[in-house]
Amino acid sequence: MRAGRGAVLHRGDSRGGRHARPAGRGMYRPMKVNPIEMQKSLGGVNYPASKKQIIEKAESNGAGPEVKEALKSLPEKEYDSPASVNKAVGR
Repeated sequence: MRAGRGAVLHRGDSRGGRHARPAGRGMYRPMKVNPIEMQKSLGGVNYPASKKQIIEKAESNGAGPEVKEALKSLPEKEYDSPASVNKAVGR
């Protein structure tokens, strides 16, 4: 249920047992990337690999914009496997 612009009604408010809270502000939302596209993009990466190496390989593999955006949002660290990259993207 919506309450005004950008607010979501929740139970517990004095107005009919619900209260308004800004929707989506300050909330972290994991990237939604097709896992098959992600795996295609990561093909040929030699692990362990840095974020930079992963992004460069994904770009050379023709990664789409969603995959590139997700990879660019990764923390700067070494990744041990495609699974560790996927795990970090899903957080």
